[in-house]
Amino acid sequence: MGGLTGGGGTTIATTEPRIGALNIQTSSYGKTIPLVYGQQRISGNLIWYGDFTPIAHTSTQTSGGKGGGGMTQSNTTYTYKTALAIGLCEGDIGGIGAVWKDKTRYADLASSGGMTVFTGAAAQAAWGHLVTNHAAEAIGYSETAYVAHASYSLGSSANLGNHNFEVFGLLQFGSGVVDADPKDVVVDFLTNATHGAGFPAASIGDMTAFSDYCVAAGLFVSPAFAEQKAAHQHLKTLVNAVNCELVYSDGLLKVVPRADASVSGNGRTFTPDNTPLYDLTDDDFLDTQEAPVLCRRTPAADAFNAVQIEFVDRANDYNIAIAEAKDQASIEAYGLRQEDVQKMHWITTADVAQQVAQARLQRTLYVRNQYEFDLGWKYCLLEPMDIVTITDAEMGLDRFPVRIISCEENDQGDIHVVAEEFPAGVASPAVYAAPGSGGFVSGANTPPGSINAPLLFEPPIALTVAGGNELWLAVSGGVDWGGCNVWVSLDNATFERVGSVYGAARYGTLNAAVAAATADPDVTNTLVADINNDGQILPASQAAVDALTSLCYAGGEIFAYRDATLVTNRRYAVSYLRRGLFGTSAAAHNAGEQFARLDQAIFRYAFNASLIGKTIWLKFTSFNVFGQAEESLASVTAYNYTLSGGVITGPAGLSLQRPFVGLEATLQWSTVAGAISYDVEIWSGGILRDSYSTTATTFIYSLDNAILDGGPWRDYTIKVRSVASSGIASGWSQLNISNPTPAAPTGIITASNTTTTIDVSWNAIADVDLQDYQVWISAVPGITPDATTLAWTGTATSATITGLTAATTYYIIVAARDKWGAATLNYSAEHVQST
Repeated sequence: MGGLTGGGGTTIATTEPRIGALNIQTSSYGKTIPLVYGQQRISGNLIWYGDFTPIAHTSTQTSGGKGGGGMTQSNTTYTYKTALAIGLCEGDIGGIGAVWKDKTRYADLASSGGMTVFTGAAAQAAWGHLVTNHAAEAIGYSETAYVAHASYSLGSSANLGNHNFEVFGLLQFGSGVVDADPKDVVVDFLTNATHGAGFPAASIGDMTAFSDYCVAAGLFVSPAFAEQKAAHQHLKTLVNAVNCELVYSDGLLKVVPRADASVSGNGRTFTPDNTPLYDLTDDDFLDTQEAPVLCRRTPAADAFNAVQIEFVDRANDYNIAIAEAKDQASIEAYGLRQEDVQKMHWITTADVAQQVAQARLQRTLYVRNQYEFDLGWKYCLLEPMDIVTITDAEMGLDRFPVRIISCEENDQGDIHVVAEEFPAGVASPAVYAAPGSGGFVSGANTPPGSINAPLLFEPPIALTVAGGNELWLAVSGGVDWGGCNVWVSLDNATFERVGSVYGAARYGTLNAAVAAATADPDVTNTLVADINNDGQILPASQAAVDALTSLCYAGGEIFAYRDATLVTNRRYAVSYLRRGLFGTSAAAHNAGEQFARLDQAIFRYAFNASLIGKTIWLKFTSFNVFGQAEESLASVTAYNYTLSGGVITGPAGLSLQRPFVGLEATLQWSTVAGAISYDVEIWSGGILRDSYSTTATTFIYSLDNAILDGGPWRDYTIKVRSVASSGIASGWSQLNISNPTPAAPTGIITASNTTTTIDVSWNAIADVDLQDYQVWISAVPGITPDATTLAWTGTATSATITGLTAATTYYIIVAARDKWGAATLNYSAEHVQST
């Protein structure tokens, strides 16, 4: 009753159920690892998770009560986070574009939650989080691409949800085309030493015509082979879809285009060879069947006159779309005869899907008749896809062109041939642009304008993916600018697309000079920068600056800020600075030096260490806010940059793994991202005694090492620095260590058994590198331990001192020595004994 009479309050507490583990929806044991060519959207498969952490959030609310009492309501909810790795496909991929979580699309990994991509390189290093926290589970997943996050936010449901990723797969064609040449897919699929079908490369015939036709016609594909099938099933379906045919003849696998008309495009020209190899007549046909030539006819009324191709439309987030081709004359004559929808999800553009549909329609409508005949052995060089003419008066055929579709030789050497009619023009569909799925958009063709001059710099290796070498690019444009595609070249002639930028970065130049930092945080200096676009720089929280998440770049320095103020239009002042982060220098900067806010708008280009010291060229082809009207590659400026390798941070956590006792000292430090080795220096007395190089993060310095170095000494300074693959080294981290002197002996007992001797005993010292004990004796109190008073040295814990004077009082001290030297000793208290 206290709440009613004013005697006290009431507390009501509610707590939602706490989930104890991740609710997995997207992991399948034994699932095929997809093989992705071109650029395709694929679903991820959870391959590892751990460190599942519930985070409690408690809120309270108090309401007043009658007579002074009140009620307090406490409500506890939970959010969750976990470490995870999601498998993607075979590597080595070019990267990740858009990401879909359930029904939400994100432009890139950074905006979707900050996962890190591992591209699936051969012998790729294990994820650092596993190496540090779950060493027994640290698998490198060589040649398998995956994404990972050490602390992935799950929200309040603890469900991972369905994740899909736009993968920049193998063998992208380039020059603005992100899909693959079908010829490249076929050859790699069959012969690649890692993921191929084991087909010998020497058994593949000339694929030039196949490639020229597909490229010239724009028939590019992006297959994602994600289900187990026989290799020939995958390839036959793919090859037939692009209007070609697989042929195995004379010990070679060939692909022959069905197209019968020339086509040009994408820098290639395909010209078919429609010349008949033989004009066959009744003199050539063998009398082995009821007639020299047999014909099988399919009525026109039975032919499909409507064809539908199901493809995934990249322009519409890879959602399923339908391309349809119809023959209205046939529909009016025989009624609609719709073929079952053909699923061809390796097609990602409406133009290609429309071509495939039209070619399929023309073939089913106009190539209906087949002819069978037998030939002698002299025609043994004929093979499928060859063109011949047949003349048969009884059937009314006069040099009628046919294309051979099969040749079978019997035991007598006779060849049974099956051919199909070859009407001119039917095998080459018209090439025209298909209507897009997005409908009409006002202003969709507005020119985007070129980019502003970009900011190019190499970040510290600690900020890069898996400690690799990266070039970071800040790019922006004008009011109609929606982003750009990024192209890289090693010779300023041939450019390869390496990704896309969506949205402008916030960057510009310093408006005024900035002094070097003298303290951390730097509360003295204010950095003022002019931004070249309308992006905002907002204040950060104290937690954000302490966690180093509000990062910026200025003239080679990485720093974080807390306070930000708009001074004038596009001019910002930032203060309360954490300077010189990740191994960069907190040095002074001049007005005009480059500045950038480092966030997900920064494009990251990863490169191999072999390119360090070389110059690359970059081009940026802008598109407008509707993602259209992209600039031509030839019309944009090429920016050059010489790669030097990123700054590497020094080792953190340098410490003794265990106390410096015994015959050695073991040092340890934290793994440094991007380090391939560590330099170690041993100093004593201000002199460099020795130096080492190691790939481990521990180092042992032993007594034997010290002796070889001219010692031993009791006090040391150990210095360690990181070394990157580029050869760039960090600053030194150092640790001062001392080997403790053995403790003073205790339990000392003295006795005089004769008038000229004294017996001394003591407790043993527990020191693994103990060398011996020493006893000093003097008739004068306050012994000075030197050569004149030293009476005994040995390894026993007792000694008899002889040659003494009778009836004399003596003073005795004892000390222990180890093997590291006797610069200082710990002496026992003086003991008095008379003879």
